[in-house]
Amino acid sequence: MNKVKDLHLLDAEAVLARVARAQGSRKVRVDGLDAYYLALITDGFLPGIVSRFPNRALSREMYADMVERVVDLRFVPLRALGVYFGTKREIGIAMLHTAIGNSWVFPRLCHLRRDWELRQGGWRWPNDLTDWIWSPKSKRP
Repeated sequence: MNKVKDLHLLDAEAVLARVARAQGSRKVRVDGLDAYYLALITDGFLPGIVSRFPNRALSREMYADMVERVVDLRFVPLRALGVYFGTKREIGIAMLHTAIGNSWVFPRLCHLRRDWELRQGGWRWPNDLTDWIWSPKSKRP
């Protein structure tokens, strides 16, 4: 009887070791509006050509960019984008009302990336940007 228990314990330890290895190598799936937010902070630039600052973007330009870049979000209403970024106010993302439309002001990129890393338990970025850069579509320097 003890041999059977020992075999079960060894099997359980082997299974736990396999599960731990699988979880260590598994990719984290990011979906929904988090996927779009992650795309923004990974690229290091915001969409649009209207803003005079690289850390600002009009809501309508962000929405058009989101629908184009994240196929799963093509039927999400513009209001949902506003609600999502409204929940991010504690990390410094703020709404700005202007004559040309509602826009969002983002804090330094390094702060947003650090917050993402803390929430996800670490993250690897493809570049070492610390501040927002101009969109490649922009005619800015």
